[in-house]
Amino acid sequence: MGFVLALSNTGETKDQFDTFFLDGLIKITVYFFRGTHPRTKRCEVKLLFETLCLGNKKGGQTMSDTLDQELALAFANMSKSSALNKLYAARVKREGNVLLSKLLYSISQSEKIHARRALMYIRGKIGDSTEYMKRLLHIKNEKISIKYPKISRLSIDAGKKKASEAFDQFGKVEKIHQKLLEEALKGNTDESTKYYVCQICGYIAVDEMPPRCPVCNAVKEKFRLED
Repeated sequence: MGFVLALSNTGETKDQFDTFFLDGLIKITVYFFRGTHPRTKRCEVKLLFETLCLGNKKGGQTMSDTLDQELALAFANMSKSSALNKLYAARVKREGNVLLSKLLYSISQSEKIHARRALMYIRGKIGDSTEYMKRLLHIKNEKISIKYPKISRLSIDAGKKKASEAFDQFGKVEKIHQKLLEEALKGNTDESTKYYVCQICGYIAVDEMPPRCPVCNAVKEKFRLED
């Protein structure tokens, strides 16, 4: 049985919901679902679903695997279509077709709404935070040691060198996530700690921005303070 989420269950606003999920996940799904090799695509759908459903497991009650996978794939395809239509809206506007540009942008926003609603069914209810942290650390360890290396290899086999490089970077960033989470859970950080996130690879710097990102070499200006 699946858990259906209403935004009011968590006190989140629509904008907070959008920011937390769609801003990052749309970029990921678009990047890897444009003509991706079928094996890589299946692997990525499974990873996407497991990531989205971190909070969806409770008391052994889950949606069927088939429904889970179909929802995850639908979300990915909606997100891909939304982002691509937004890009083509800008292109046709430059080509002088203002009306088509407006329509494509409107379709893009409509599909973003579809993706957000689909994601509500995937994510499920928010459960116990202590159990969630344990599960989060376990899943991050799986990404570092198994999932991301596998996707990187599959991407190379499919001729997607950039995708392979991206997942190599993601693995390095996940190690940082794991370390920061462990320190925070041990009480080794305080409320004055500042986190700066690289907008290229997701690397998190603590308290100050580095001159260059140690993972992707992005310049300092690509970091953003998250509070």
